[in-house]
Amino acid sequence: MKEFPRPTILVSRCLEFDNVRYDGKLIPSKIVKDFEPYVDYIKICPEVEIGLCIPRDPIRIVKTHGEYKLMQPKTNRNVTKEMDEFTDKFITDLPEVDGFIFKSGSPTIGIRNIEVYSGIKDAPVIEKDSGFFANKVLEKHPGYPIEEDDRLRNDKIRHDFLTYLFKFTLF
Repeated sequence: MKEFPRPTILVSRCLEFDNVRYDGKLIPSKIVKDFEPYVDYIKICPEVEIGLCIPRDPIRIVKTHGEYKLMQPKTNRNVTKEMDEFTDKFITDLPEVDGFIFKSGSPTIGIRNIEVYSGIKDAPVIEKDSGFFANKVLEKHPGYPIEEDDRLRNDKIRHDFLTYLFKFTLF
């Protein structure tokens, strides 16, 4: 019987693995669980890795004077430097991976439609982008299979992701 390679996927820890979300919850993910017999996961929660507690006050991306910052509105804490330093080191030290599954809507690890605000509190959304951590992953790993948990619920998107992931693993 032919043996297929086991892809290595960097995955958000809050998806099926640990209660690390800002609200202390875990996100059940049947898809992540279903993939587990066929892939190896490297689990990551950038917010916990920079020392934010569980539970924690939410953070958001704020753009002022053309500069993006990662802020905790309730405390006015700026965690931009900690996140940038952690992300740069993590990506440098990351072993070879074949793909990524990230948590949708996260200001750190979401890959699309992440709200960027014009101020810390009571400010409108002025654009949408990728999360702080995810942005650097996308820059460092262009062309890799990468998807968000909510989109993988779509049969076609999931099929395309898996096809690309296993094809990518072969080369």
